[in-house]
Amino acid sequence: MITRFILLGQYIENFYLKHGTIVKTLIKLLFILGSVLCINHFVGYHPVLTTWYAILITTLLCAAMPDSVVLALILIYAVINVYYVSPLLAVFMILIFVIMYLMFLRFEPIHTYFILGIILLHIVNLQYLVPVLLAVFYGPAVVVSMSCGIIIYYLLTSITATIGVNQDTTILINQLLNQFVTNIPFQEELLIFALVLVVVYLIRSSEINYAFNISIIVGLFLEMTLFLILDFFAGEDLNILYFILEIIACFVIAYVVVFFKYSLNFQHVERLQFEDDEYYYYVKAVPKHKVNAPERSVKHFRPRKRARHNLKELEEVEMFLEAEDAKEKKEKETEEK
Repeated sequence: MITRFILLGQYIENFYLKHGTIVKTLIKLLFILGSVLCINHFVGYHPVLTTWYAILITTLLCAAMPDSVVLALILIYAVINVYYVSPLLAVFMILIFVIMYLMFLRFEPIHTYFILGIILLHIVNLQYLVPVLLAVFYGPAVVVSMSCGIIIYYLLTSITATIGVNQDTTILINQLLNQFVTNIPFQEELLIFALVLVVVYLIRSSEINYAFNISIIVGLFLEMTLFLILDFFAGEDLNILYFILEIIACFVIAYVVVFFKYSLNFQHVERLQFEDDEYYYYVKAVPKHKVNAPERSVKHFRPRKRARHNLKELEEVEMFLEAEDAKEKKEKETEEK
């Protein structure tokens, strides 16, 4: 079974190397389409922007733009939807988005996909994957973009709740700020995700064997424990069984992703030592699992064609012998006469 997974991972890697442009384009389209649908799910107030052709045009327009511009266009799409209901609230959103974009997001285009991924994972209740995967593949520096994604998600949910209760623009901002600032799940998620990201990064960057697998287990267990404790003291109504099932699903997904990316063979670890004029180096080398795919060679046999070729040669030989016999008979008859 493990061998099949390794072969599948090698096949995916080779396929990506051959068709990387097509794969990146499809992933970008799916991310953008999912993000636009999420915006419509939360603040889809404009009757034109929620139609299928408006969604298609927005998705294709964002896909044609550079990665550093995609997030800005999606946020503008959200602002236009909110402006249809409350212009004052739209201005407030613009201020928050401009501050976040100018301070953090425009410098690293890949952070766009971090933020969109965080919003999408919240929709499917798999947000607990966020700090674990970001720490495994990147590092503590992505805590800023992770926090921005969490802020944008809870801002959209707060806008939905606020507009649904009150339409008066004079008190709408105050209600939004009160709901957003006093949102206990929002505060818990910011604190716990930042702590888990740092812990997972410290474990996976250590020299212990199976550091990636251990970091995933510790990170998700720490998340589960902290959320249960804080929700208990905060008096939040948490479905424990459903929450545990979400953590288990996140563990399976994280383990599969890390296995395909870092399939390490710790049974053949090598420790190397070498030096130059200034330093002496100690290196721990962990090989990756590699399996040679069975090569299938196909040989083509054409017995019929060969048989026909031999039959033709035999016919020519027989005709030649018959002609020689006829020639000899004719010579004998001439001599006798």
